[in-house]
Amino acid sequence: MKRKKAGPSGIPDIPLQRTSQAKAAEAGIASVREGRLKLYDERADNVRRFLDLIKERITRPVAASMVGCVHCGLCARSCHYALTRPDDPTMTPVYKADQIRRVFKKHLDWTGRIVPWWVHARVPAGDEDLVRLKNIVFGTCSMCRRCSFNCPMGVDTAVLIRWTRGILTELGIVPEGVFTVNRDQWETGNQMGVSDRDYLETLDWMADELRTEPGMSGAVVPVDRPDCDFLYVINPRVIKFDPRSIAHAAKVFHAAGESWTMASLGWDMTSFGLFSGDDRLGARIAGAVYEAADRLRARRGIPIRSLSTIPATSPAPGGSSASRAASCGPSARTSGRWSPTEPRIIAARVGADCCPRRSIVPSGSRSPGSRPISFGRPAPSSPARCATIVSTA
Repeated sequence: MKRKKAGPSGIPDIPLQRTSQAKAAEAGIASVREGRLKLYDERADNVRRFLDLIKERITRPVAASMVGCVHCGLCARSCHYALTRPDDPTMTPVYKADQIRRVFKKHLDWTGRIVPWWVHARVPAGDEDLVRLKNIVFGTCSMCRRCSFNCPMGVDTAVLIRWTRGILTELGIVPEGVFTVNRDQWETGNQMGVSDRDYLETLDWMADELRTEPGMSGAVVPVDRPDCDFLYVINPRVIKFDPRSIAHAAKVFHAAGESWTMASLGWDMTSFGLFSGDDRLGARIAGAVYEAADRLRARRGIPIRSLSTIPATSPAPGGSSASRAASCGPSARTSGRWSPTEPRIIAARVGADCCPRRSIVPSGSRSPGSRPISFGRPAPSSPARCATIVSTA
């Protein structure tokens, strides 16, 4: 059977755009001055820094995915990029991962030192190769993990992609749009660059609109109300493009008779650092939501889907464990800690009063002091009323 000729590569040939980086440097914004937001330096030895970061940041899961691939090709049948361009081998997950894997083999693995020609080991020749790698990891993979679920060897290509994104972000070699969102989230605490004034004025506007509707005269959109059952956090695009979603959520809370609030700080539930690979940015946004929950004494949970793997080791702020633990179940009342919960708009007590809880964290994977992530409310036998934080995700 005659082999079909591969089509042209779908890897975008996009040079490193630095307009936003130049403006950030010229403006001297705080995140740049303090070294949190990284800028590209064409005079630096970026290849050497890239290799040093690989050595510094390698972990066991990353190393296992580096060496575990047997190139069986099953991942190609599950990748939507490869299925869209079936004649383009550069769209297969194995090809994308190999661009990272060959650097690892040359720099850290013994096979790359002994038989580099066999394992195709090589290091980037210059910044041009790093820019091409940027186009691959940011432009040809959405980290959906379909390939990871279908790999018989357990190779997690999404981990490799995000890991590489984080290293390139440290060098300032990122797409223009990614840099812009990183900058806005570092500077304003939300990815849309919404100011505190615009945020609070929008909430007031929605509260005024809500009270004009029939049966909603007593409805409010509370801000920084302490000791509530629900802390409602949102995607910043809701404030900027569709604030009616806030009014709709307020209707649900009002109809359910729930005690809820929104936070003046720590209201962005989108952690863009998890997309760009910037762990420090992800931790900052996650920490802001945790701090809002502690400050307002929200009784249970962190809603954000992207934070669901972070153990809840934050102690109860002030007072005894018992005073804080209006949470769920006896273990919560004695531990004085609150744990993450999966984001879902509340089904509220409009219908069923309670629903069973179920854990999604294996007991062996928990950190000391943390509790499993749970869905729903406590079983009816529990005397405690379940409180949580909910989001629009």
